[in-house]
Amino acid sequence: MVQSTLNSARERQRRDEQEQVEREAAEAERKQHEEEEARERTSREAAEREATLIKIREEKSLSLGSEPEKGPDVTQVFYILLS
Repeated sequence: MVQSTLNSARERQRRDEQEQVEREAAEAERKQHEEEEARERTSREAAEREATLIKIREEKSLSLGSEPEKGPDVTQVFYILLS
């Protein structure tokens, strides 16, 4: 009888420990998954910001048109005006 109770207690403790290990493993896996999702989200947001900046630069470039041809140097213009 005592042996049976002792075996039953040991089995219950073993099951409790096993369940604890399984809960800890599930929690670790969940945390790892959340961290991976956070890294992916951060990467995606950075790529979206970069794409937005490129688009804004292209739109600004198109609205400004092409750069004018280079004219005379400022010092040359100043010299001509003083002459």
